[in-house]
Amino acid sequence: MLTTILVPVDGSALARRAVPYALALARAVHGRLILMRATPDDGAGEPPQRDGVVRADLRAIASRLRARGAAIEAYLYPGYHGADAADAIVEAAVVHHADLIVMSTHGRGGLERWIYGSVAERVLRRAALPVLLVPAGCTRIWPRARRLRVLVPLDGSALAEAALLEGRPFLEALQPQLLLLQVVEVLEYAFAEAHVAYAPAAELTRARGYLEVAARDLPVRDCSIEVEVGSPATTIARMVDERDIDLVVMATHGRGGVARLVLGSVVEATLRRAGVPVLLVRPASVRAAGRPAPEKIALGTQSPAAPGGPPPETQEEAEDEFWRAALD
Repeated sequence: MLTTILVPVDGSALARRAVPYALALARAVHGRLILMRATPDDGAGEPPQRDGVVRADLRAIASRLRARGAAIEAYLYPGYHGADAADAIVEAAVVHHADLIVMSTHGRGGLERWIYGSVAERVLRRAALPVLLVPAGCTRIWPRARRLRVLVPLDGSALAEAALLEGRPFLEALQPQLLLLQVVEVLEYAFAEAHVAYAPAAELTRARGYLEVAARDLPVRDCSIEVEVGSPATTIARMVDERDIDLVVMATHGRGGVARLVLGSVVEATLRRAGVPVLLVRPASVRAAGRPAPEKIALGTQSPAAPGGPPPETQEEAEDEFWRAALD
């Protein structure tokens, strides 16, 4: 089930880009949000003014989410430096029994730095639960007037199929318009000093049959399949644009039964090119090692409440304002 969503922030506008997507998911499943921020000091030498700014920033985000109907809890996790913030994120997910982590690929803010390849990648390596990554260049606004359009690329491997198996609770809860895609790569042969490229018809037929079987037992009412010819990364990005896709779901690679992530070229290219959030799920065989629970400082646990000050004229205006604040 999808009931608890962890959202790490670091004080930067880039990190806050992930917040609206977490809010949309929480609304869809009537779940709760856990807002957290890892700070570099344990409090002993923290300047009072900076500590106050950090707490005020976290409370402000929590207040805005609460005003928009979210059940939210906010916590500081002190004593984490640089990439060690990933440890706080992963461990907080365990402590709060999170079902999903939603975060930006990288961000910079104050003394904290999230850099793709350090914090985000370390979270992906260690987290046993799915991680929804919001790329830095993502500007896709998830609509409220229709169901999400979700793309799941498959390649016939058990690893790729883990995206469907491990992502089943999300598909069941969200009931998206689902598109299963298999990309048949073009074969090239040298012939008479020229390169001839083609995709065998038998391969295309096999791919369509494979997708039809994969679609049979899915917990969604609206599922279509598509077979395309080309390079996987380029085709995924094109299909995202042509089909107005809101979310791509893919499986991460684990090897040797250890908690190790190998971000393949297709996953990396999708994060760079697609311009939409990417939900990365892990095969059941790949699990993160447990660690002691980190120390946390609670900043309040409250149910949704009416916002202070005059309410916006319409819900749509409130939503637009919130997206602008998060994405601009």
